[in-house]
Amino acid sequence: KSKESRKRNQSCKTLLANPSIIASTHANSEIVLTYINEERSEVISKLICHTQDGYGLSWNPKFYSVLASGHSDKRICIWDVEKNKQENNKNTPVMEILHHSAPVEDVAWHKMHPNIFASCSDDRLIMVWDYRFRNSINGNRKPIFEVIAHTNEVYTLDFSPFS
Repeated sequence: KSKESRKRNQSCKTLLANPSIIASTHANSEIVLTYINEERSEVISKLICHTQDGYGLSWNPKFYSVLASGHSDKRICIWDVEKNKQENNKNTPVMEILHHSAPVEDVAWHKMHPNIFASCSDDRLIMVWDYRFRNSINGNRKPIFEVIAHTNEVYTLDFSPFS
């Protein structure tokens, strides 16, 4: 898809962590969590950290309340929805990374190693991160691995389910 086509469709991008909760990203940079069942649907939370639109959303396969997001503001945010709920809907990320030099297009959690996630960007890089290092000194977070993956922008990524 072209970038313009993806921008028009970004509000439709949803991922499920819990069959009743859908996370979606919107043109206004908000991430909206919606509770849906057969009788009703309601917005249960809005996660605000990003300053520009985005496409990347990924629920952690083991820590079910943890969501990663990547947006055009070059920022990756990791959210713990349960922790936010317990802290009176504080809605702030538990981890914020500003390491890419161009818009972050996608994020993905490793399917077998729940502390590992990756990001890709228009800077042509794929970066692999370790969630356990979320409390690094002075917010100086660096990837555990980084590679120039393509000659052009990298739009999406996913870990093999067999690795």
